[in-house]
Amino acid sequence: MQSFWRAQRIVKPYTWIAWIGLAIHLPVCWLFVELWGFHGACWAMPINQWAQFFLLIGYNKWKGKTVILSLV
Repeated sequence: MQSFWRAQRIVKPYTWIAWIGLAIHLPVCWLFVELWGFHGACWAMPINQWAQFFLLIGYNKWKGKTVILSLV
């Protein structure tokens, strides 16, 4: 998904979603480390990556064809 956007030179939405992912990751990582120690940190990263993935999918659905047609 990220490569698809970079190929079209659409980087602003990905940048904002990365910042949102960071905002999600910090409290989730802190909480999981407090609850489960080292193993909690191992679970925080996949949760963040899945959250970013679903945000990217959601953005594509929300924007519809305008993402694909923006360079046409």
